[in-house]
Amino acid sequence: MNAHSWSPTIPVVIPSGSGPLFCDRASKVTAVPFAGSPLMLVAFAVVFLFVVLGLGVAISTVSQSQGEAVQLAIMALLPQVMLSGMIFPLDSMAGGVRWIGYLLPLTWFITGMRGIFLRGSDASALLGPLGVLVVMAIVVFGIAMLRFRRDLAPKRLETAAPVDGEAVGS
Repeated sequence: MNAHSWSPTIPVVIPSGSGPLFCDRASKVTAVPFAGSPLMLVAFAVVFLFVVLGLGVAISTVSQSQGEAVQLAIMALLPQVMLSGMIFPLDSMAGGVRWIGYLLPLTWFITGMRGIFLRGSDASALLGPLGVLVVMAIVVFGIAMLRFRRDLAPKRLETAAPVDGEAVGS
């Protein structure tokens, strides 16, 4: 892959390392102390970004136009917001809907952020949600890269090698 295909991800990946700085500022503005590890915060942010970037690349490989990609991205985003526990607690959802929430990466990211930011959970308590995110990142990003190579990557021109004794260009 060339550098041009990865250039849109730079504005997303670089700020992920500045998460502790944002949390420090948010703590001062809201008077809610940051109780956790900045290293775990960055780990969750980077892994979650790989899941989201993989989802974005996968959406772009199935879309025929930019408008279709935007609509698919919204269709992927809305269930995550509604079913991840960010707005409505997972415990208050019906059992048939709750399991869908557990399949969404935002659920595990929010669980990790609550543990890091509010509870100050240690790394051993956060390995479960982080592990689920890592598995999701590997699967989603892997599928996205396979689809990207198959559907969107520039095609290489294959030249036939000359047969022994045959002159090139004849």
